[in-house]
Amino acid sequence: MVKNKYNKFCNSCNWCKKLYEKTHYGFMNVDLNYCIKHEKMIELKDTCYSWKMRKLEYEITIERIDNIENDVIWLIKHLKQIFK
Repeated sequence: MVKNKYNKFCNSCNWCKKLYEKTHYGFMNVDLNYCIKHEKMIELKDTCYSWKMRKLEYEITIERIDNIENDVIWLIKHLKQIFK
């Protein structure tokens, strides 16, 4: 029998989201978790009847690819100047 690698805890649930805090330099993970299904704070080892397998979603658009290409070109240009 094949064992399911996913447990039914909040840490592997699609409803579980990490909370971040805005700092002077960007955003920082604050080790708090929120269930968007039940609209409440949760512990990662909690479980409930609404557990849903987490699925990864990617946003791949032409605009994002263009931005990545521009960033890589910028990095190559500046790294060449640094390592001359």
